[in-house]
Amino acid sequence: MNLPNNALKYLNKYSFSGWEVETNQTKLFNNAIVIPAISEFENIKNSLASLSNNDRKYFNSTIVLFVINNPVSADSDVKSDNLKSIEFLQGIINKKNTDVFAISCVAKKGLKPLLGKIGELLSTLPKMHLEPDLSAEKHEIPVLKPHLEGGPKTFFIERPEPNEIIIRGKRIEQIANMTNTKNPEAMIRLFDIFKKLGIMRILKKEKDAKDATVVVGKMKIPYQDIPFTS
Repeated sequence: MNLPNNALKYLNKYSFSGWEVETNQTKLFNNAIVIPAISEFENIKNSLASLSNNDRKYFNSTIVLFVINNPVSADSDVKSDNLKSIEFLQGIINKKNTDVFAISCVAKKGLKPLLGKIGELLSTLPKMHLEPDLSAEKHEIPVLKPHLEGGPKTFFIERPEPNEIIIRGKRIEQIANMTNTKNPEAMIRLFDIFKKLGIMRILKKEKDAKDATVVVGKMKIPYQDIPFTS
């Protein structure tokens, strides 16, 4: 490696033998960022994220060199943290073309470069043509339609008490139990079903029913609230 004389003098005077730079690059760089680190695992990640915010045109000509070290007498926590830092950096070195993106979903910053890189990587994937599996069994979701079950006369009306009129029948009771009494449109629909089934006509013939209550399923309707004229 051909280095300037002043660089060679510096290395001969201050360098230590037995150590070498661990990198996956063999080229020379125009710029170098040297970061000494002792028990700085979390800060290393933050530093890389911060550096990634710089102009990307300088990335290929710049080496970022982390110097991970500690004295022999350092605590086990320091040594363990340094080992994590080394393994983390080795993971980046051994993975070619690694890009680090600093993003903030809250501040909505840094997302465009990340999405652009994702789009670039996706465009390199081979196209796949998926054919629908027509042999697969179709599973249809059952739709309950109690108002369509049975014939139009599957109900009967009784009046066990002067002030109580009961409409019985599986079909109409199911419809009533499914109806939200607090929803005007739902009640209009229920009364429309009454009319189509002939229930409205029968109820209208009831005598002295002004103060009566019409019971159908779990629903109770004041006789006066039934819109016979609509």
